[in-house]
Amino acid sequence: MKRTVRDLVACLLIAAMCLSLCSCNVFKTMRENAERASRIQIAETPDDAQALRLLRELIGECDEMGATVKENVSYKADNPHIYTADGEEAGLLDDAAKQLRDLITANKPGSAENELAAGELRLMEHLDAAGAPDVRVERNYNDEKVTDEKGNYVADEDGNVVTEKKVADNVLHFTIDYYHTEVTGQITKDDGTTEDVTEIVPADTAAIESVFGEPADKEAVLAAFEAVADYVTVSDYEIAYTNCQIRSDVDLDESLVSFVRFEKHMTVTAKATCVGKLAEYGEVTVILPLTKTIEYSFDYPAAE
Repeated sequence: MKRTVRDLVACLLIAAMCLSLCSCNVFKTMRENAERASRIQIAETPDDAQALRLLRELIGECDEMGATVKENVSYKADNPHIYTADGEEAGLLDDAAKQLRDLITANKPGSAENELAAGELRLMEHLDAAGAPDVRVERNYNDEKVTDEKGNYVADEDGNVVTEKKVADNVLHFTIDYYHTEVTGQITKDDGTTEDVTEIVPADTAAIESVFGEPADKEAVLAAFEAVADYVTVSDYEIAYTNCQIRSDVDLDESLVSFVRFEKHMTVTAKATCVGKLAEYGEVTVILPLTKTIEYSFDYPAAE
C-alpha cells in the first residue's frame, strides 16, 4: 500500500514537473514571438513622388515575376433623383416615382471577370497618361501604450494610460485622385460671419478618358434605364466625371503590388418622358450617380 502511494506521488510530481516545463516553454515562445514582433523594421513612408515611382516600378516588374492577373469590371448605380419640369423632386410627390427610383437603383448594369497576363494590362501607359496626379499614401497604425525609462506605463492627469499611434506594418495604401480643389472666395452668412467657398473642379474629360478608358459606359447607362422602360423613355443624357480615383496596395516587405483598382465616378443627367403610371409627370430629369470599377488583382507564383 505504501509503495502504491509512493508511486502515485512520484507520478504526480513527474506530471507537475512536465506541466511546469511545458508552461515555461509556452511562455518562452510567447516572449520570443513578442520580441521578434518588436524588432520589425518599419520602413519610412516615401514622399508622393517617390511613392509613385515605386508603384510604377513594381507594376513594371509584375510581368517579369510571372504574375497572373484577374480583371473584374463592374458597375454600380446609386440612388437617383427624379425632378419634374418645375424642379420638384418627383419622388416626393408620388409612390410610383419612388418605385421608379428603386427600380433604377436595384438594376446592376453588368460586370465581367477575365484572367490576363500582367504584360497585357498596360497600366504603366495609363499612369503615364495621368501627367502629375494628386497622390496620397496612407499607412496602417496601432495605438501603443507609452512607457517611461523604467518600462512603466505613462498616465495622464486623469490616470488614463497614454497611447500613441505607430505604424503597424510595411503596407502602403495608394490613392491617386483626378480632381483638384480650388478656393474661389468667401460668402457672408445671415449671421454676418464669412465662410470659405470651395469648388471641386473635376479633371479634364480627355485626361479622365486617357487614364480610365474611352466612354464605353453608354451601354451600361442605357442598361440601367432599360430596367424602367415601362415608366420612362430616355431621349438624351450627358455624363460628368466626378472624383475619379486609382487605388492600390504595395507590400514593401515583399516588394509586390496586391491590386490596382480604377474607380470612375460619374453623374448621369438624363432627359426622359414618363409613361404608364407616371405619364402625368410628362418630361422629367433623372440624375443618376454611376460608378464603373475595374480591379486588377495579382497572383504571384510561389517562390522556389
